[in-house]
Amino acid sequence: MATSGSQLPEPIGRFQLKPPASILLYARQNPVSQAVLRRWANALGIAGYQVFHTIASQPGDQIPLPAPIQMIISFGGDGTLLDTVCIAVRRQIPVLSVNTGRLGFLSLFSPAQIQEVIRLLQSGGLQLTYRLILQVRALSNQEGVRIRRFACPWALNDVVFFRGNTPNMLTIHVQLPNHETIGVYRGDGLIIATPTGSTAYSLSCGGPILPPNTHAFLLTPIASHNLTLRPLVMPGDARVQVVVQTDRSWQLTIDARAYPWTGEAAYEVWLADHRFPLLLPPSFSYFRLLRTRLFWALDSRDYYAGGARENERTNGSKWHSG
Repeated sequence: MATSGSQLPEPIGRFQLKPPASILLYARQNPVSQAVLRRWANALGIAGYQVFHTIASQPGDQIPLPAPIQMIISFGGDGTLLDTVCIAVRRQIPVLSVNTGRLGFLSLFSPAQIQEVIRLLQSGGLQLTYRLILQVRALSNQEGVRIRRFACPWALNDVVFFRGNTPNMLTIHVQLPNHETIGVYRGDGLIIATPTGSTAYSLSCGGPILPPNTHAFLLTPIASHNLTLRPLVMPGDARVQVVVQTDRSWQLTIDARAYPWTGEAAYEVWLADHRFPLLLPPSFSYFRLLRTRLFWALDSRDYYAGGARENERTNGSKWHSG
């Protein structure tokens, strides 16, 4: 589903997929993930679905499509899910992620939930949400030559300009297309993050958390040499031009895909018109996810030896609207 301007599609819908629909199962070279994939492939086959599967030889591999696919299931952690972004965005194929990793902020289904997922697929019980993504393109140099083109220009989490292995800090000039300066970032680099990516690398660098349906993106400095440069929330219809000023090597990453470079380069980054279709459990709550995965707003005064206080058990308030 594509949109224009700042219009955002309905964040929540319902997804139903009945046999004999085609499902692609995807995992990296991880024995645990591959074992879970095989169990799910067997159960989905018994349920009547056409099942295809692929194993990446290394992270970031392009995922081949063996046939027309109506759904993708990834097995691993959030990094494995990011491998599916390019194909899911280009073909608008919904993705469900099974967590065989650690934290799993986007991978919200457990390996044991296969029969529940089959039931939800057939009944239309899964939530379908469209996540904002970033798009990046290289700007032309003074000779009018664009120095790089990306086969996949989209990022679900973030676009990162990083000094890489060099010990020297980067100087990054960020401006609007009309050449109005936003700031000059001197330090280890700069993260441009989506609301989904606000709980990833950006958060560890002091960036704020944006709920997924917030039409905005973040500029978060990495180890800034200037203490007055703080994370900045940009409006969703903005475009930023990022000029890396250095004669040394550095690295650009688009989600987990790394692009090393040497010398100066300029890029433009903005929120794409396309969205990433992500499947979630029927009872999904973003703020409950923050509490359970990141221990958001956890305060030891709210707990005692017998368990949570009453306000937590009753969802925090006796007051109601209406």
